[in-house]
Amino acid sequence: MLRLWRNIRDKSSEYDAKVRWTQAAGVNIPLPRPGTGASLIRLNALPLLSLPRHCQALTFRKPKDWHDLRSATHNTEGNLILTKSDTVWCWGSKELVRDEFAQLTGNEAFDLTAKLADLDANTHLKAFLEEALARALAKGRPLVARTQRSGSFLIADRHADDLALLDPVRAVVGTPFWRHCRAFCAGDRGPSRPPEDRVGRSRAGVHRDPG
Repeated sequence: MLRLWRNIRDKSSEYDAKVRWTQAAGVNIPLPRPGTGASLIRLNALPLLSLPRHCQALTFRKPKDWHDLRSATHNTEGNLILTKSDTVWCWGSKELVRDEFAQLTGNEAFDLTAKLADLDANTHLKAFLEEALARALAKGRPLVARTQRSGSFLIADRHADDLALLDPVRAVVGTPFWRHCRAFCAGDRGPSRPPEDRVGRSRAGVHRDPG
């Protein structure tokens, strides 16, 4: 209705004020005083120079659900990355696939080129790429990869044996872990853990911008 109202000419200012609850106006918001907390930092996105063009298309005697795929990724410590389409798509060694799935009936190469050209219509492929990228970046680094419905994340793990790679971050923010804080951490929560847990990690999201 508001769109129709905007197109009406010679409107009464009295009625227009009742219909339009908002209007553009100049503002003058004073800047806050300098704080004493750690500085805010912004990290530019990593450029993706190329994308994988092929994956494995797996078929089984019985259909696999998302729980089965997540369990396979967990059991192989992230060495199998899986998603569902008409078949189950996978990145990882064929030997590991055979060891993990006893009901495997087929494993064929699948060309992703057409799907990559239209990521808006293939959102499961976008998540597939994000998870693979997060796990690849975590390899050999004091990072933990976590995937949730909202995306994939890299978490700085303070329990790693060598944290030297995080020194540039520590130099800016003081420490990548700050202090223990209460947070919801669904990616870490198991059946026996409480819904709230004290964590000491900082994380960065991994998202691919199709633009």
